[in-house]
Formats: sequence, C-alpha cells, structure tokens
Amino acid sequence: MKTNKQQKQNLFFISIGALMSLGATLWGSVTLYLYYQASIPLSYFFALNSIVVILIIFSLCFYFVESEKKLKVSLEYNIDTLKKTQIQLIQKEKMASLGGLVAGVAHEINTPIGVSVTAASLLKHASKEFVKLYEAQKVKQSDFDEFINTAVSSTEIILQNLDRAASLINSFKSISVDQTSGELREINIREYINSVILSLNNKIKKTQHQVVVECNENLILEIKAGEIAQVITNLIDNSLLHAFTDIQKGNIFIKVEYENNTLHILYKDDGVGLSKEEQEKFFEPFFTTKRDKGGSGLGTHIIYNIVTRSFGGKIELESEKNRGIEVNMYMPIKGV
Repeated sequence: MKTNKQQKQNLFFISIGALMSLGATLWGSVTLYLYYQASIPLSYFFALNSIVVILIIFSLCFYFVESEKKLKVSLEYNIDTLKKTQIQLIQKEKMASLGGLVAGVAHEINTPIGVSVTAASLLKHASKEFVKLYEAQKVKQSDFDEFINTAVSSTEIILQNLDRAASLINSFKSISVDQTSGELREINIREYINSVILSLNNKIKKTQHQVVVECNENLILEIKAGEIAQVITNLIDNSLLHAFTDIQKGNIFIKVEYENNTLHILYKDDGVGLSKEEQEKFFEPFFTTKRDKGGSGLGTHIIYNIVTRSFGGKIELESEKNRGIEVNMYMPIKGV
C-alpha cells in the first residue's frame, strides 16, 4: 500500500508531465503561427526552437539535480535518525538486562539472608534460655552440651549463608559496574563467567537445565569484562527463552580457549535449533520468535555488535532443527 508521501510524489510527477505536454502544445501552436503567418525564415525558426529546447533541458536538469540533492539530504537524515534510534533501543535493552540482573540477584539473596536470620533468631532464643538457667543456677551438663551444639550449628549456618550472600553481591557488583562502564579490566575468565552464571541462577534454578563451563582456570586477560558478561547473559537468556521451550532438561556448554592473541568462546545448547530462514535472521535487529513472551529481538543483535564492532572479531552460527545451536566467537585480545 502506497504511503501519502509516495502518492504526493506520483501526483507531482504527473502534474509536471501534464504541464510539459501543455507547454509543448502551446509552443508548437505559436511556432506554427510564426512560421506560416509571420513568414519567419526557416533558419530563424529552427534556431529559436533549438534555444527553447536547450532552455527546457537546462531547466529540467537543474530541477532534477536540486531534487536529487534534497533527496540525498533527506535520506541521510532519515538514516542518521534510524541509527540513533537503534543505538537508543540497544542501550535500553542493556539496561533492561541489568534490571533483570538486579531483580534476580535480589531474589537470590533473600534465601541465604532469610536462613541466616532464622539461625540467628534460634541462637538468640537458646542464649536467653541458657542465661536463665545459669542465673537460676540450674545448668546441667546436658543443658550446657545442648547450648554448645546449638551455638556451633547456628554460627556455621549463619556464616555459610552470609558467605553465599556476599558472593552474590560481589558478583553482581562487578558485573553491573562492568556493564555500565565498559572499561578494560584484568579478570580471570573462568571465575568471571562462573560469576555471570551465578547471577543468572534465579532463572536457571527454576529449571532442570545444566550449564557447564570448560576453561583454563589460570586464564587471565585484560578485557572489556562487561561486554563478555553481556554476551554470556544474552546467550543463556536466548537458550532459556527459545531453545528449551518444550525441553525439560537441556544442556548448555561453554568452552573458552585463548591462542595466538585470540579469545575463542564456543557456546552450544541442545535445544530446538533453528531453521535455515531463522539462521539467516538470527543476528538481525528485532527478529524474535517469542515477542509474545517478552522477546525484544535485540539480544542476539547486541551479541553480534559486541563481537564484531567492540572487539573487532567475528561470529559464526551453526544449527539444525531439533539439534540445538553452536555459536563460535573469535575476538582478538592481547594477553596480560
């Protein structure tokens, strides 16, 4: 269906054509009159017509050149506007991802904090009861042993759960700062990817899916850590939302290698896979098969931009229907 702008352009060119036809008819009538009635020499007649034709051609060329310039300026403006809009949408998607991370970590922290509070309350109650017995000078060996056991077990529970809460907070702190700053930072790749997976545990633990990471535990690189976190987060989110739709127990495998100043990250899942048409559009902006489930279609596009533009690397996708996907990312990075 044609837009109003296209209809106006068509109407404009039809009008120009009609005016040119009318002008040509009028000029033909005038020249015939001058030739037959005013007895103008044939050479003057042709010269006059040639001048008029040249003027018309010159006017049309000038008009079309100016129109092309205006069209070019308008096109450049529209392209620039589209690029700015796309950048804004990508930034919003990144912030939405960070917001999901905040909500997930907050939910995860509730459990260890809640257990710690319960254990601390139990220890407090046991302490009060023991103090009463002590003040009444009714403490027996069994009372003493019971209190010691309660105190030791409660403190162990409190320390274990507070340590888990601290780990969650630290992982969230580092990942959130990295994602918003985009600065280079020296990190242990294996530990960092595990921290990213830990921050996504609120989503993963609701399923039976497994995530396995294979990486040299001594691999340390100076890298844009937040970009790596974004890539891993978006890939896992994509698998959870798209790949494992009708699969109860899926598997995600992440393998990291570093050789010849190139970081190679292999990401695989054994989900539903992609058709050839879906593979061609996989990294395109706004392409999603789950828009009704909250898919924006920007997650994989962000991955593509990070790998190819931010790191100057390349990304390859392999997939078959019902056989999962395999994403290979190659990023040139100097070692520490």
